[in-house]
Amino acid sequence: MAFLTRRELQDRALRGSLWTLISFGTTLPLSIVANAVTARILGPTEYGQLAFLLAAFSIALPLTEFGFGQALAQWGVSSEMKADVATRDSLLRSRNGFSLAVQLPLLWAGGLFLLRAEPGWVQAVFLMTTLVLVGGGGAQFALLIQNRTEAMAKITMLVGIAIQFGIVLAAVETEDAAGVWSARLVLSALAPVFAAAILSSRLRPVAFLPRLPRGLPSGFWRFALLSWVAGASALLVYSRSEVFILRLYDQAVELGLFAVAYGLSQQLTLPLVSLLAPLYPAGAGLASAHPEHVREGFLRATRYFALVSGGLLSLVPAVFLVTPVAFGEDFSRSAVLFVPLAVASTLQAAASPFTILAFARRRGGVLVGAFVGALAVDVAAAVVLVAFYGAWGAVVANILGQLTSIAVLARRELAAQGTPTKEVVANLRPWALGVVALAPGFAIGGIVQATFTPLAAVVVAAIVGVAAFGVLLRVTGGTLTTADADALLGLVPRRLAGLGQLVLRPALKSEAAE
Repeated sequence: MAFLTRRELQDRALRGSLWTLISFGTTLPLSIVANAVTARILGPTEYGQLAFLLAAFSIALPLTEFGFGQALAQWGVSSEMKADVATRDSLLRSRNGFSLAVQLPLLWAGGLFLLRAEPGWVQAVFLMTTLVLVGGGGAQFALLIQNRTEAMAKITMLVGIAIQFGIVLAAVETEDAAGVWSARLVLSALAPVFAAAILSSRLRPVAFLPRLPRGLPSGFWRFALLSWVAGASALLVYSRSEVFILRLYDQAVELGLFAVAYGLSQQLTLPLVSLLAPLYPAGAGLASAHPEHVREGFLRATRYFALVSGGLLSLVPAVFLVTPVAFGEDFSRSAVLFVPLAVASTLQAAASPFTILAFARRRGGVLVGAFVGALAVDVAAAVVLVAFYGAWGAVVANILGQLTSIAVLARRELAAQGTPTKEVVANLRPWALGVVALAPGFAIGGIVQATFTPLAAVVVAAIVGVAAFGVLLRVTGGTLTTADADALLGLVPRRLAGLGQLVLRPALKSEAAE
């Protein structure tokens, strides 16, 4: 078996990305509605408790993995590309052994301590669900190593739909944060079950049989531990770490308001952030088999991410206007908090190719420097500001942390590959145009809100924002090359090719500019 060609890697990554967008196009509206209904039922204080439980668990999973999964992705993809089945299988089995012997006991101990005041049934659900998530996670890693990100996106869509309906039902039945959290946890355990069902009969036993993690490739543990430190720091910066500071200061209402605003900013960029899943293994494969094309792939990914982030940013006025309508007047302040968080979140999403590049090149030290530095800035700012400004202090701290990581990664990676800063800045221009498109969206949306109904204002703000973004793209000369557009349109069904060309037209550079 030979290497996958560069085109095959690109096509697999783009198919995975396409299905990821379909997945989030399906689940994102459901998620927004489900969160709004849940917040209305629980209220700010109880919703803040739910946010705390979700943040704690989302941090605990990767924290107890010690970077093994990140290293497995890099070395596993490389072995799959080289048809080294023995190494691939050994890595998967080592992952299972490590997860059952180390990760699961740590999760159980920490979870039972955190849930010590909750009913026994909540603790039992936690124990059983984490066993499935950790024990069955090898099936998902097997799909990742094989670059089957399209299948992973379909699983994410099915599980995401189930979760949104499940948490609303749980909120209605229990009116309790622990009940909603338990329902979400149980339904998330469907993902490894579905992954195991579609694995080949040859690979399925390997995905579950454990072995002691010995004899791992040279450099594996060093990269694992460095990526663990970096990943844990990044997760604390990007996963509501400020929730813990707000809880420390006993600001329950401010915590709930911040949780809604931050959650909306993350939902806004979920379509982009989710695209990282197929790009990490693709980046590892490209660096392993076709290193001469890494820079080209990085710049193309930057153009794609900046374009989509700018488009998402143009929707911010509409989300701002709909927040008090959807969540209720108790959360009206969340709408204002959401705006700066959304600007920072879309910039972070646009700059994601820097992180992909650092992982593909196995530059663990760079990742540690970027994200540990970001976490230090975030926590220091939050400790000082939250005491005086509550949720606004948490917003400022989070933004400072995100900007720190972007600045460090950009500086180190651009220097390493010799890419001119102005070239990357030019590729990121669509995000800046998205910021400019906020002005007409807010202005016209506000006028319509004062004259007609709030829902009419939401629709008009969305249309105006997107239209303004498209016009700005066209006037400033576009961003995508013909090759960029062809790569995307090659994955679109022929009957939709005309629509795809129409959508991409404002973003295309002129032939003279190329």
